[in-house]
Parts: sequence; structure tokens; C-alpha cells
Amino acid sequence: MRIKREELVKKLESVLPGLAAKPIIDQSQCFVFSGNKLVTFNDEVACSIDSPFDFEGAIPAKSLLQLLNKLPEEEIEVKVKEDEFLVRAGKKRAGLRMEKEMTLPIDELEQADEWKKLPKKLMEAVKVSLSCAGSDESQFVLTCIHIHPEWVEACDNFQMVRFPLKTGLKKSVLIKQNSLKTIVGLDMTEWSQTDNWTHFRNPSGLVLSCRSYLEDYPDLDSILNIKGSPMELPKNIKGVVEKAEIFSSENIANNSVTVGMESGKIEVRGEGPSGWFKERKSIDYDGDPVAFSISPKLLVEISSKSTKCQLAKDGLRVDGDGFTYVTCIEKDEKTEDKEAEAAEEDA
Repeated sequence: MRIKREELVKKLESVLPGLAAKPIIDQSQCFVFSGNKLVTFNDEVACSIDSPFDFEGAIPAKSLLQLLNKLPEEEIEVKVKEDEFLVRAGKKRAGLRMEKEMTLPIDELEQADEWKKLPKKLMEAVKVSLSCAGSDESQFVLTCIHIHPEWVEACDNFQMVRFPLKTGLKKSVLIKQNSLKTIVGLDMTEWSQTDNWTHFRNPSGLVLSCRSYLEDYPDLDSILNIKGSPMELPKNIKGVVEKAEIFSSENIANNSVTVGMESGKIEVRGEGPSGWFKERKSIDYDGDPVAFSISPKLLVEISSKSTKCQLAKDGLRVDGDGFTYVTCIEKDEKTEDKEAEAAEEDA
């Protein structure tokens, strides 16, 4: 059959979130064509969309996608012969190994049977929460985003965010941050909950399912209730953060910038293997020197919604447009060194 190459690539790319980076389970690194569906599944995330083909089989995803992206032809011809998926484009020919038997354990995925409209601000709440979830698997629940009937929240023991929102859920669920971030940018409009999965669907028919967990989540109310002295972050902090992130983004496992405050000044610093950047701005602050770390994207997101905050003894609280963010702060014990360094730079 003949097919538009770009249309095929677009469909294959839509199910990429369900592929595994490592071969965790059988065919978890394959595009699986089963019945009338194109499926990917990595045990935590599953994707499915209407199949462009009427055959069944599993094809190595990386090789197929790389091949299609290297071909310049608008249309290609594909067919299956024995255990090969054959591609013809002009004078070019290629054959990819194909497993005709589907061993991908997709049967453990519960099927959504009741779809509801996605709450209007759920995606915004998810985007704000992503950077606050932890990465330490020994504290599993903190690697998840907590979707509660009344709010969405995340915490990594150093910072937390809560976004009040009527989600419409009857019971709370936890979804791993790495799973939930895959729905961002996919224009999801509907969702459904089954016993062990939360399913999302967009107008193109793409269904992305995230494994859900029912473990108890820590009560964060006491952290949210901190009160402190009012202060305001610089309104033009975005440009400073973006320059610092040039270096902090090199730390893939922990992309964070350090924010330090001392009398009349705030400093943002980003550091990575290739170097560092820091910049100071004036600020209306006359307390003891303090510092905290934060995801640069989250700092930009927070400051774009509100620059007003409260500084308490142990934490900084920002009440933004529809959310509350709290981060731990620590006393800066290198006050003298910082002041000497600042004086040297100002000289």
C-alpha cells in the first residue's frame, strides 16, 4: 500500500511516550500493530491510536522512525512479506525485521469505558507541579504527582506546590512524574479512571494511559500554613534565570539554580560541568543571608504569575495565580566571603 510518509511519521511520533528507553518487557521498544490499533507500552505508560495498516506485527521503533525521517519522498510504499516490513521509496528499498506474534503484555492495561471532559486547569496544574516532584526512588510517593479530588500537588522534601482544583475524582491517585509529563503538549481534552490506570485522550484519537498508584500521600497542610514577612521578587528575573539555565541544564538529573538573598540584593546562580553564570539584582530585603534551590523553569513560571512572596524562618512562600509554592531556605554561613567577593566585584 502507498502512504504519505509525513502522515505516517506523525502517527508514529504520537505514540513515542509509550516506548521504553531500555528493553524492560517484550516488544517495549517496538511499534506494535494489533488489530486496528498502533500501540506502544513500557509498563508505566501506554499509547494507542488508529493503525494506518491492516496487518499485525511488531517493528523496531528506532530503526523505522530513523529510516522514514531520512527519506525525502512524499509518498512511500509498504508491504509485509513473511517476517519483514518492506519499504520502497523511489529506487530505495529497505526491510525491517517484524515479529508477527504480539508478546507485548498490553492485556494488563484496563480499557477506559467512561470518558469525562478534562478539568479546564488540570494541564496548567500538572505543568506547575512537574518540577516539584522528587527523583529518589527510595521515597516513591514523592516521585509522583498527587491528584486529589480538591487539588493537584507535588513535593520532593525541599519544595512543594499545591494547585487547588476540583478534579472530579472520587479518590486520590498518584502518577509518577516521568509518566505524567508525557501528556504535556498533546492537547488532551478527556480523561478516564480505571482501577490501576488514568487515561487521557485528545481529538486525534490518541489515548495515553499512565499507571496510577493508591499509596497514601503525606499531609502537606502544615507546610502550606507557613507565614512570614512580605517581600517581592524582581519583575525582570526571567532573563537572569534563562542565562543561568545555560549551565544548570547540563545537570540532567537535577536542573536547578541557586537563589541567594542578602541585604538589598538577590543573586541567581547556575552551574554545570562546562561552567557557571550568576547575576545580582536589587531587592527590598534587609534580613539575614539565605539561599534556596529551585528548578529554573518553575522559577520563571512562578514569577510570571506572582512576584509577591512571604519569607519565614525556614521557608519562602509564593501565592500565585491559583497555586501556592513553598521552598525550604537555609542560612547562608558564608556571609563574610560573599560580602568580600561582592565588594571586590564592585571595586
